Amino acid sequence: MRKPASAGTTTPLVTAAYYVPLYSWFRNISRHMFLFAFGASVLPGVGVAAFEHGQVSLRTLRRAAGALAMICVALLATAPQRE
Repeated sequence: MRKPASAGTTTPLVTAAYYVPLYSWFRNISRHMFLFAFGASVLPGVGVAAFEHGQVSLRTLRRAAGALAMICVALLATAPQRE
């Protein structure tokens, strides 16, 4: 069985991303996970605040929830199964 290829330091994308401002500060995966967790916790708060102030309609909220549900189902369907 063939092992999947990784996107380590040998890819040109990593070399290009190193020159992005502030990106070179983050060399540890835990720092990337912190940024993801922070962003994933702030975005729902922004969405709830927009809904409370009437900037987002209920129809738009339902569409976004439906799209998110479909993405979650697609990710679960394509996830590798444990043996």
